[in-house]
Amino acid sequence: LKDINDTGGHQSGDLALQCVAKIVRDELRVIDFIGRYGGDEFLLVLDACDGNSAVMLLERLRERLCNKPMNVKDQELSVSFSAGIVSVTPGDALVLRDLLRRAETALAVSKDSGRNRTLVAPPPLPPTHTQAELPVVSTDAVSTSVIDPALMNN
Repeated sequence: LKDINDTGGHQSGDLALQCVAKIVRDELRVIDFIGRYGGDEFLLVLDACDGNSAVMLLERLRERLCNKPMNVKDQELSVSFSAGIVSVTPGDALVLRDLLRRAETALAVSKDSGRNRTLVAPPPLPPTHTQAELPVVSTDAVSTSVIDPALMNN
């Protein structure tokens, strides 16, 4: 989306972001969450969605976004879609900072390996911090979450 901003101006970039957000929202369930993470990055939280289902959803989104140009200010614009997925299981004790770092790393690898792809972050390494040192989110009430800062700018 950076190229759209650079060539068509910020108004075109904003309209493209709105188109992308609508397409993503149309694919999500009522229990899912989408938010703008920064710039042209989005964060998705998919409740009760295992890693394989998240990959299928994000691949469907990628195909939809990449194969159908958007009409923005009478111009047909295409976007690429790269995603990094973090999957967690019920009962995991999680540090949000670590989840975001893993998602951002998976996204960076996705972009560095040719863009326009979805990659799942490997499982976390054993914790190096105690729960007392860092804020922890319990996933006892959440079956599975995926964090996806999609369409991120380098």
